Amino acid sequence: MAYTDITVSSDSDATYALTAVDAANGNKFLNTGQSKLYIYNPSSSNFTCTIDTTGTTDGNAVADLVISGTTSKVVHKLPKDIYNQQSGSDQGYVRMTWSGTTTGILLGVF
Repeated sequence: MAYTDITVSSDSDATYALTAVDAANGNKFLNTGQSKLYIYNPSSSNFTCTIDTTGTTDGNAVADLVISGTTSKVVHKLPKDIYNQQSGSDQGYVRMTWSGTTTGILLGVF
């Protein structure tokens, strides 16, 4: 799957870049471990965002992070050893897929 890249805004930016959800291909962003993901849902539509995990704890796979609802959401600090892709062309990126009604939903990473 060719995930659509999200521009990461720095804290020094006057405004944060928002990107439309790519429900067909998913989205990805380069994660520092301190990155925050903002899911802006102006329409109150019901959506589900699944963030892939690659890490383990005590030898057990960590379950994917599933975020759902009808309001905007903020996800704080996704640890690199759990959420970043560990190899391949997406190494260092967090990948997410979408379901439900995603029309009008925007993403920001800062």
